[in-house]
Amino acid sequence: MKETTLNGKVFEEIISKEQIEQIVHELSQKINQDYQGKQPIIIAVLDGAFIFAADLIRNFDFDHQFRFVKLSSYEGMESSGTIKYLLDIDLDLENQDILIIEDIVDTGITLHQYSQHLSVKKPRSIEICSLLSKPNALQHKDLHIKYCGREIEDEFVIGYGLDWDYKARHLPAIYQLRKDS
Repeated sequence: MKETTLNGKVFEEIISKEQIEQIVHELSQKINQDYQGKQPIIIAVLDGAFIFAADLIRNFDFDHQFRFVKLSSYEGMESSGTIKYLLDIDLDLENQDILIIEDIVDTGITLHQYSQHLSVKKPRSIEICSLLSKPNALQHKDLHIKYCGREIEDEFVIGYGLDWDYKARHLPAIYQLRKDS
């Protein structure tokens, strides 16, 4: 099994580059079907989702607008539970279809609060696409992830946009903290 070391901790590969490519392909096909004839606003959550979003939208075959938002809720390896809006969009969202692209849904607090924030602007729909989700960590059980690439254990992961203190985003695969590390 492939491993990498970061900050003195050992991480094991759990999703290879090739598996990620397959996940991106499958998700983009589902999204293409659902958004044919629509012109959604695609919102990627910085910093983590930028690589996933870039790979995903290159496979879209429908018209759309693309925007970034920057939300923060992590301190080190833990979710703080508090959302900071560092960059938001300034579009009229009334009667618009919105697709939020996220790297990982952990507790769901960030996406739940952000979805509530967007719903005040009266969009037609808000859907979520996440590369990964941790169902055992989810605190908002009513949060619906329409497009989920892979469910994983409630363990810390890095790579493919996911970081630890701004490191390891460049890794082409996804690595999980080894239990004995």
